[in-house]
Amino acid sequence: MDGGGALLETHQVASGPVERQLLFNGSWRRPFGGGHALAAGWDLSQKRRNEYRREHQYDAAATVLLASDERYRATVQRAALFIQDEWDINTAWSVYLGLRRETLHTAGAGNAAVPVDVGAGVWSPIMQTLYKLKPDALGRSDQFRLAVGRSYKAPEITQLMPRRYTVDNNNSANNPDQQGNPNLRPELALNLDLAWERYFSKDGMVSVSAFDKQLRDITLTRVFETGGVWIATPVNAGRARVRGLEFEAKATRGAFSGRANLARNWSRLEQVPGPDNRIDGQPAWTGNLGLDVTASATLDLGGTASYRGRYASRQSITMGGSGSAKRQLDLYAVWKTSRNARLRLSANDLLHQDYAERSLYTDGENGYRASSTVYRPHTTWRLMWEQSL
Repeated sequence: MDGGGALLETHQVASGPVERQLLFNGSWRRPFGGGHALAAGWDLSQKRRNEYRREHQYDAAATVLLASDERYRATVQRAALFIQDEWDINTAWSVYLGLRRETLHTAGAGNAAVPVDVGAGVWSPIMQTLYKLKPDALGRSDQFRLAVGRSYKAPEITQLMPRRYTVDNNNSANNPDQQGNPNLRPELALNLDLAWERYFSKDGMVSVSAFDKQLRDITLTRVFETGGVWIATPVNAGRARVRGLEFEAKATRGAFSGRANLARNWSRLEQVPGPDNRIDGQPAWTGNLGLDVTASATLDLGGTASYRGRYASRQSITMGGSGSAKRQLDLYAVWKTSRNARLRLSANDLLHQDYAERSLYTDGENGYRASSTVYRPHTTWRLMWEQSL
């Protein structure tokens, strides 16, 4: 419409996906001599996605300015096979040695994008070991874990499909069209995990763990302008490193059961200049506290308070983003009406605090652009009847 409210143009869009997935997985395990056990398994899947987008534009006289009918279909097949030796060296020490092979094949075609037929595969060796110390006079027992392995993160089907997901309102560097990249490679990671755990009783423990992950071909988002239209597409952007420390504790005293978790995270993208060249959306601090209470033989109460710290990150020289801290409180009550029936009342996000996310784009040619989104969550109440058969 113009400034006077007269209709200038009508824009009609209808779109939607239909996605179906078939899964088949299983495992086999058999002990053999010397404390060894051989385990093997498979994880197979096929996902099919069909999409359509019908768009029509008319001027004020109902003359057709644009008429399009885009259709696209894609199939992603994944196959993973693994074999491992589970070796109990003695009652205190155990070692797992394994090898995993994973392949990914993506094929797609449509009337608005070039056909796609790509495949990828990776071998992933892994070693895990657990060492348990003897309990002391107070019944406390310590154990140590170490794991070294390679992992593989396959792209989502929408990240591989080359068709463009068009923004119908206010296309910009901060609100671009989305387009997949059929040449996107999986992310590979070399992982090192260490953990110390102390058990005080059946329901009490404390642990401290650390991890270091070296990433290759990490997926980042590239934003560019072509023909006056801004487009975002995923690309492989070299190497990254992610590290973290985590503290966890659980304890039960009478009718009260408590739990706590605190994590500190670091990350660095090698090909992105600082500051804030870290994984997108990764906060430095996260934590939660939980308490469950057996109020009576028929009533259980509990809740969890969680915290996600603020974050600031950069995806490239031109792109960045940030988010404010987020706090949440969830409570529940369970009334056991009989041996096999219960009534559950839960309240999610009782604090319903606003939080904001901001995206930035800056370059020498287009200047500085920023957009902010403020989320205003509401408390969700749920009443559920549970019946065991």
